[in-house]
Amino acid sequence: MIEKRNLFNTTKVSESEFNNYLTKGFINEDEYLVDRIIYIIIFIIFNIIFIPSLILFYKLRNSYFVHQRNFGLTFFGGIIAYINAVFGFIPQITLLPCPVTVYSTNVINILTFLMFSTLTDTLIGLKQNSLKQLYFIVQIFGGIFMFLSFIIAVLLFFVKDFNKYGVKFECISTSIMILIFSIINVILQNNATDNPNIKKDEHIRMFLNLFEITKGGKILFNIISIYILFVSITLPILQYYKSKSEISKNSEEVYSIQYFYKILNTPSLLNQLRDIAIKEFSVENILFYENYRVLQKMVFRYQSEYNKAKETGNENEEIQYNFEEYYQEQIQSITTSSMDSVSYDPTMPVPKELKSYFTSFYEMFIDYNGPAAVNIAGQTSKYISNALLNNPTIGIFDMAKNEVVEMMFSTIYPIFLRQNKKFLNITSVIC
Repeated sequence: MIEKRNLFNTTKVSESEFNNYLTKGFINEDEYLVDRIIYIIIFIIFNIIFIPSLILFYKLRNSYFVHQRNFGLTFFGGIIAYINAVFGFIPQITLLPCPVTVYSTNVINILTFLMFSTLTDTLIGLKQNSLKQLYFIVQIFGGIFMFLSFIIAVLLFFVKDFNKYGVKFECISTSIMILIFSIINVILQNNATDNPNIKKDEHIRMFLNLFEITKGGKILFNIISIYILFVSITLPILQYYKSKSEISKNSEEVYSIQYFYKILNTPSLLNQLRDIAIKEFSVENILFYENYRVLQKMVFRYQSEYNKAKETGNENEEIQYNFEEYYQEQIQSITTSSMDSVSYDPTMPVPKELKSYFTSFYEMFIDYNGPAAVNIAGQTSKYISNALLNNPTIGIFDMAKNEVVEMMFSTIYPIFLRQNKKFLNITSVIC
């Protein structure tokens, strides 16, 4: 009789013990009744947590914490992870066709195999290696995926992500988990199943115990599915409500995005935001906003010079004004001058005198390979790239600006409020 709970027993089993182990399932064994009840409870809790998470993730699809993860791709992946986790729980609760455990991520194949399968205890099939041929392709792709997980984990360490628990954290932690659990699973499959290369009386109890506890290693991958669901779906929701809670502790006026714009346009407070952004590895957002306002002032200056030329009847001639000198003045005074709002028609074509500045701004902040590229939505970046090549307007960067401001409002602004609530009455400072 295998002592299931003795995890670190490295003694070898007898042939009769191993034969008994091969025929002992999980669903119909009375000694596993408590285990099955625990799995049912966990399954209920799983659904209580992750079904609302998926619903909330959809409802919050326009918020920064969801928007930055590519909603469509992440939501689809979350649904697949949920379905995969459900099919991981079901074999611990009831009898299933064996191929369900192999093709749990492919619903069509599951429905097809149901027509040709008989009900059985999944754990017995795994122990006896009766699904070896079905698992052959899975093993090949599993090996490839293990290798890719290692490569991905290494490469992602060099990727910049200012969000501490953002996409980088999700991908690295998931890749490492997949790699570790895959290695454990390979060891269990080789040492705890009816392997012709190992004599029946040569099997070690520890591997057999672990194989039963992990239900043939499948629980390990169920844990991965649940983890993916948590970090990709539930965690962004928790971040959203945490950010909202921190901001809402202040007055309604301070909570508003309009009030945040007042802070952005006040040099002394913008400097504080910059210090926070540096610590949070997101200073490119502040730089983007500062340079965006410089572009606005350039446009405003152009309009002023154009109106002067129009008054003298020279509006069709090239404006004789040193825009480069004005640009340098604005850049040098960016941390001390107040950024009063300027108005302009966003549909006005970019004047030829200013095109080089708009192009430089794109190459600095929008281009994926730019030295200070901001984390905006792919469709926004694509729109700007296309518009820049085809009659760009002076409002070409407005959509990106809105995303960047929302990003700062959700990430560094709560930190700013937390740091200043004891020392600064913000409302009285900015009127």
